[in-house]
Amino acid sequence: TNDKCIGCNKCISVCPVPFANVVVQNQKTGARMVKVNTDKCIVCGKCIEVCNHGARTYKDDSKKFFIDLVAGEKITVLIDPAFKFKYEDIYYNVIGYLKYLGVSHVYNTAYGSDILTWLYADFLKDNNYNGYISSTCPIVINYIERYKPELINKLMPFHSPSICTAIYAKKYLGVSDKLALITPCIQKQEDVNGNDVISYHITFNGLCNMINGINIEKYEEKEENTFGNGAVFCLPGGIKDNIESVLDFNYG
Repeated sequence: TNDKCIGCNKCISVCPVPFANVVVQNQKTGARMVKVNTDKCIVCGKCIEVCNHGARTYKDDSKKFFIDLVAGEKITVLIDPAFKFKYEDIYYNVIGYLKYLGVSHVYNTAYGSDILTWLYADFLKDNNYNGYISSTCPIVINYIERYKPELINKLMPFHSPSICTAIYAKKYLGVSDKLALITPCIQKQEDVNGNDVISYHITFNGLCNMINGINIEKYEEKEENTFGNGAVFCLPGGIKDNIESVLDFNYG
């Protein structure tokens, strides 16, 4: 929260977590404002969506990534398939520009979704197809861990597609670079902070802001990995469709 906050309470009205937003006094102006209680916040971003004063923002590693890349740091990029769905016209240009700047490799995290599909399928078979909660969304996991611990044993015990891709790149592809994750989710920052595999978290907005005004049309490259139906993990019903594609089972 910055000094643009006028204490309108819109953030409080949409927040799914009690007391994650608290009213305090602005130390500079004396006026009331609403601050984030980081001990309770699950980083869902709802407050950012409704704040029309520009008082709420989030952190990512976009600037640090570009500074380190230009300085010669060896970096491999993992890119969420949602980027292609949202920015189809410039998708391959962005990859080409990052390669031009010095990125070693670009891998689509849909490959991690393919890995996760088989892990989920085997897990469900071993557990009599009982209902479980997928482990792909850090917001849901954060909420359960903090507020619904009785559901922890209902979470699938696997990493997210991003982390699966990162581990595969390091362990099986022999990537020794630092890894940078490009994702639509602001909460992935905590996913990244919670492991020692990925070094940079870059949001779609952060990346687009950094390349705004640069002519990227002359650059064009593709990802270096192949993947299957994991690309639709990010779409509504995508996880269910993936699991059903490898199981002779219909969840309805």
